[in-house]
Amino acid sequence: MEFKITTNHFENIENDRIKEKLKNLYDVCLDESIKGNKVAFYYEDLNENIFSFNEEILFYAASTIKILVCLLIMKLSDEGKIDLNEKITVKMEDIFEGSGVIKNQKS
Repeated sequence: MEFKITTNHFENIENDRIKEKLKNLYDVCLDESIKGNKVAFYYEDLNENIFSFNEEILFYAASTIKILVCLLIMKLSDEGKIDLNEKITVKMEDIFEGSGVIKNQKS
C-alpha cells in the first residue's frame, strides 16, 4: 500500500480551524487508502501553499466537480444548516438531462 502526503508551508497556517480541517481531510484520505480505495487531491493557492495526498494519482476531470459539492455540504454542516445523518429523497422531478447515472435510479 503506497500513499504520499505533501505539505508546503503547512506550519504557516495561522487559522487553527483550517489546520484542523486539513488534518481531518488527511485522516479521511489515509483511512480510505488503507482500505484499498484510490484517493488523491492536490491544492495550490496563490501564496504557493501546497496541500496534496497522492498527487501523482490522476482522475478524470468529471470527478473533480464532486469536490465542490462536498465542500458546500461540509460548510453547511459546520454551520448547523444541514444534518449529515438526514436521509434525502430524490424525486423523479428532481432528475433532469445531464444528471449523470442518478437518472437511472428509482426515487
